[in-house]
Amino acid sequence: MTMSKALQKFSCGFCKKAFMNERTLSAHMCVKKRRNIEEGTVASRMGLELFRRFYVLNTPTKTPKTFDDFIDSRYYTSFIKLARFLMDLRPVDQDRFIDFLFQNGVKEGDWCKEKIYNVYVLDLLSKEPANRGLERSIKTISEWTEEKTVPLNEFFANVSPAEATHMIKMGRLSPWVLYLAESADALWARLSEEQAEMIAEVIDPKVWRTRFTLKKDDCDFAREILKEAGL
Repeated sequence: MTMSKALQKFSCGFCKKAFMNERTLSAHMCVKKRRNIEEGTVASRMGLELFRRFYVLNTPTKTPKTFDDFIDSRYYTSFIKLARFLMDLRPVDQDRFIDFLFQNGVKEGDWCKEKIYNVYVLDLLSKEPANRGLERSIKTISEWTEEKTVPLNEFFANVSPAEATHMIKMGRLSPWVLYLAESADALWARLSEEQAEMIAEVIDPKVWRTRFTLKKDDCDFAREILKEAGL
């Protein structure tokens, strides 16, 4: 057997690099081989779905992208990073956030930046109906009070200002609840000046005062729901 034929027996199926023996081939780890091994991980599966969604929204192609397309893409690492970012962040209405990134010309290098998520939260709050904001907020409050074994109606008196600030910045507590729940006063009184500044843009009173004036029926509906919930 010639040397060239021997090398053909021990070549990487991904990058085609040839090796002298099987042991060396087994230890070899090129980029495509590593990506293929990672196929079963949560980040890889989510990254593939993000990759597919990006092409659905931004190209006219009707042919679904395959995993091979994914691992061959120069954007592979960016989609994996985004997948891990989403798993850590747990954004409000994740599918909407993904579409927001891909449909609004957000640069690939900015996908995982906090400032972009902040812009998304403002966009979400400005467009969603009152019932969506109420539903999400009451769910957030219910989960917190169940975990802390605190009555629902004592949430605003017991949640730490730091926790509440984070919930508000993340969009988990809507201004529909923060301004219209009678018990919310117990939180406002405990926020520091720094915390108030951190959420100022999200809860801009001028913006929401105008919205409440234009949506009087929604305000009445929100107050009724909050009263029934004991908030």
